[in-house]
Amino acid sequence: LKVRGGVMEPLLRVSMHNPCPVCNRADWCGFNDKVVVCMRVPSERPSRNGGWVHKIGIEKEKYEELLKSINSNRAPRRDDSSLDKVYRKLLSLLELSSKHRRELRGRGMTDEEIEYYQYRTLPKKNRSSIVRRLIDYDLSGVPGFGLRGGRWILAGPPGLLIPVMSPEKKIVSFQVRPDRQLPGRKYLSLSSSWLDQGSSPGVRIHAAVPRCVKDPALWITEGPIKANIAAERLGAIFWSVLGVNNWSGIFSYFDMIPSKVVIAYDQENKPQVNYHRDALRQALAKYGVDVFLAVWDRGKGIDDALVAGVPIRKLTH
Repeated sequence: LKVRGGVMEPLLRVSMHNPCPVCNRADWCGFNDKVVVCMRVPSERPSRNGGWVHKIGIEKEKYEELLKSINSNRAPRRDDSSLDKVYRKLLSLLELSSKHRRELRGRGMTDEEIEYYQYRTLPKKNRSSIVRRLIDYDLSGVPGFGLRGGRWILAGPPGLLIPVMSPEKKIVSFQVRPDRQLPGRKYLSLSSSWLDQGSSPGVRIHAAVPRCVKDPALWITEGPIKANIAAERLGAIFWSVLGVNNWSGIFSYFDMIPSKVVIAYDQENKPQVNYHRDALRQALAKYGVDVFLAVWDRGKGIDDALVAGVPIRKLTH
């Protein structure tokens, strides 16, 4: 990977505006002007994070312009307490469309669960009126908000808005399921890193705490909706990673991790999923945590299995 002055330069994360040059997806991968680390397309050079290194980069001048643009426009992300205040106010100004409610019901959720987990619709129109009602808040450094032409705007494609709740019970980011689906972009993190005074949400951990907790173990899966559905049906706290390789943030809340953890990644035999599941298991076990793997016989995700009434088994290895 690229090194300047003997120090490894971090890769830029791909985004909707700068997709992966190899797979053309808007998430999971990274690049600089020398290489691309693609999480989907194999090469002869595997990377330590479960992806593959491709000696394909973008032109140096374009890369430097991109770096300059990101560094000049972006504001430091606000602290979690500030984000929580703005985001809770935003949710109070939004509604859930009948279309999105039907889709959530179709996944097996009840109206009570839908309200409890605070799903909303990010509309296409009338966003300026929403922003005006947030005028008393400092929106600089709040992912999803930024300046365009000197005016504050609310970014993100129209779609289902999904709150990401930290283990400390603060709303720290959002995922969006766009109404207009594009390849590789089923879910996007609400960001405004390309706008003046905008910011990137980073990679956050979502904590789904059911209304009734029965299981003392912590369950870990991928995706907030999946975690919400599974938490309610198992009576267990679920932490959700935003991408199976993005589990390192779990250890930011190490003091909140109990002695027993169950990993419930999707039942699919993909090298990158297996790699990161095993890496997470080993990292937890290193700290003395009893780690189990959840398995089931039907359904890709644990939410699908639970809604269908499929039994969940826990294996020690």
